[in-house]
Amino acid sequence: EADDVHDRVIDILRASTPINSTNLARALCNQALHYGTRALEPQAKRCYREALQILENNNELENLTYANILCNSSVYDIAFDAIPKIRYALQIAERIYSNDHVGIVHYLIKLAYRLIEVRPNESEKLVIRALDIYNKNFGKQDRRSVEVINILAGIYQRSYRVSEAESLLRQALTIELNSNNTNQLMYANLLERLAVILVISDKKEEAKSLFLQATNILDKDEIYANIAKRVRGQLAEIE
Repeated sequence: EADDVHDRVIDILRASTPINSTNLARALCNQALHYGTRALEPQAKRCYREALQILENNNELENLTYANILCNSSVYDIAFDAIPKIRYALQIAERIYSNDHVGIVHYLIKLAYRLIEVRPNESEKLVIRALDIYNKNFGKQDRRSVEVINILAGIYQRSYRVSEAESLLRQALTIELNSNNTNQLMYANLLERLAVILVISDKKEEAKSLFLQATNILDKDEIYANIAKRVRGQLAEIE
């Protein structure tokens, strides 16, 4: 049914006179995202290609629609191809927004993810920049920064900077817990991440407590059963 809705919207936009290339590209992007949720990679890639081609044919290469589609489509590319795409999308966003506008955080994080393996130092700088933007715009205790803090902690963990990773994860847990609407899955994930760090630091008793807290949260919803199983497996390894 969702496919039919997307197809009808695209057909209507194709038939309109004159064709609104931006709206058609957006509709194709939405269709691609829908295909992506169903693991229909060939169909998603086809929609992204067409959307980008439409904008390129109309010389619409400096707007946020082009930047968003370029960035989203990179999920199907290897890092070598994805990095220049996302970097260009980020440059478009920076030209449209200011350098400390929250609108560029999405691009910073996307690029950072792709650079973790090949250019970890640049990846770290991008995430720190994203966190600084959130802190400047929303304050250091705003829960919108939690995901970015979590990513930065992961970068520190990969580079064996466990004490810095531990400090960030404790900060993220405090922010999430004190928020008006705590995301239970995020909170459980942070508990698990911190517990793993504590195991590395040989703080096993506290790690056990955090693993148990995480499983208690995850056990409240069957949809998280596989995650809870993973956490229990980590707990069993240190008992």
